[in-house]
Amino acid sequence: MRQGDPEGVVRLCRQALQDLETLESQHEAALAMSRHLVESVARAALQTSELDLAKDALARDLVVLQLAGLPLCVGLDRSAQRLHRRGLNILLDELPPIPLDVFTTAS
Repeated sequence: MRQGDPEGVVRLCRQALQDLETLESQHEAALAMSRHLVESVARAALQTSELDLAKDALARDLVVLQLAGLPLCVGLDRSAQRLHRRGLNILLDELPPIPLDVFTTAS
């Protein structure tokens, strides 16, 4: 993916969401924080698709900052699984899905 390619970012995010769905199914887990952050990155890229991410520092920094947080999401999701098994929907109830289909871009 080249720099300044929001459609490429969205394609990668869509693939990551499919991969997360597979992991959730295989491990009977809910990876709500990871899913939410990937959706947020995709939405940011979609909203800035008219801008040149390579030239727009704020848009680029937002995506970079969100991507930097992904490793933290994995730990949060892992910790939340213990509570999910006890019926406490931590993260699941707090993180709404971010619909991507309301935006248009190459998929």
